[in-house]
This record gives sequence, C-alpha cells and structure tokens, in this order.
Amino acid sequence: DVTFTDPLHGYLAGAAGAFFRYSEPSIAVPLNAGWNLLSLPASVADPRRSVLFPESGSGAFLYEGKYKSTDTLPYGRGFWLKLAADTGVILHGAYRVRDTIPLRPGWNMIGGIGFPTPVSAVQQIPAGVLISNFFGYRDGYRAADTLTAGRGYWIKAAQQGWLVLDRKFRLNRQLRPAGCPAIAPDTITFTDALGRTATLTMTTVAQDY
Repeated sequence: DVTFTDPLHGYLAGAAGAFFRYSEPSIAVPLNAGWNLLSLPASVADPRRSVLFPESGSGAFLYEGKYKSTDTLPYGRGFWLKLAADTGVILHGAYRVRDTIPLRPGWNMIGGIGFPTPVSAVQQIPAGVLISNFFGYRDGYRAADTLTAGRGYWIKAAQQGWLVLDRKFRLNRQLRPAGCPAIAPDTITFTDALGRTATLTMTTVAQDY
C-alpha cells in the first residue's frame, strides 16, 4: 500500500527497507513588475487567478476580439496579469504535454505547454493558417522562436483553425548530422532481495526539467 502524507509529498516503501520520495511536478514562473503575458503550463488543481496568483494587482484578461476579465484561467490561452513588483510563483501539477488551441481570424493570445517548444514544431491546421510571427512580451514585444512554459504569445491567423503543440513534435524534429545514428537511451536495472527487477530508462528529455 502507498500512503501520501499530503497532496505534494509522500513516501513509497520498497523492498529491503528502501523508501522512495514522491513529489508532485511543479513549474516555476517568474513574474515582472507591471504587465505579464502568461499561460498555464501545468494541470493545476484549481485554475483560478485568485488562487494561483494571489499577489496580482489586477484581474486576468483574455482576448477574444476584445479583452475579457476572468478569474478562471483556461489552458492553451494567453492572459494578461499585472504585478506590483518582481516576484514568481510555483505552479503544482502535471506538465501539460499537448494542447490543441482554437484560432479565430485575426489576432489571438495563446499559451504554451509545459516544455519549451520551437515555433517550427507547432502544427498548423490548416497548413499556413498563421500569417505572423509569435510575439511574447517582457517590457515590450519580441518575436519568439521558442514558446516558453508559462508565457503567453500573440499570433495572427488568416482564418479559423487550430494549433497543435505536442512535446513529441519537438522531440521528433531534433536534428542530427546525416548518417549519425540516434543515441540509445541509458538504462538502469534495479533488482531487490527477492529477485524482482525493474528498469529505469533515461533520455535527453530530462534536460527539460
């Protein structure tokens, strides 16, 4: 049996007196004084702005052809939030690995997933629906070549469509020199006192954490 002492931490008892510590995934999101263009990169227990960003000096604002104030923050969408001073928050929850984001014609504020995503790995449906760069905001607008977890972005669409952000797209598009074989993942096999085994596979994905 497994018993977790609280929602964030617990211990799993193994063979021969071994204990494994459990920690729920979390993502740190830095916040600047003034306006921040943000998104939710993790599946949180309570997505209300008042719970996740209690120090914000404003409500959260979505853009749907015009600005709309909200307290419940949707996944896959960008939102504006104003802070009085530089700070940061820790969002607890599973990293979002995939999102399908609807687009309306014109400008849209969208969010990223829980991993850095090159804009070249963003799938457009239909192909070519985007007619602008991705623009992030930090003390001014900047064109982005990678969508960062926790940040929001402006993008312009020629028509109604969708964007698909998927961690697998990013991994599949990593380039290597022609003729160079893929690197096999490292594995570690654990064996307990009763002869039972389990294998842990480690890949370069660990760098995202």
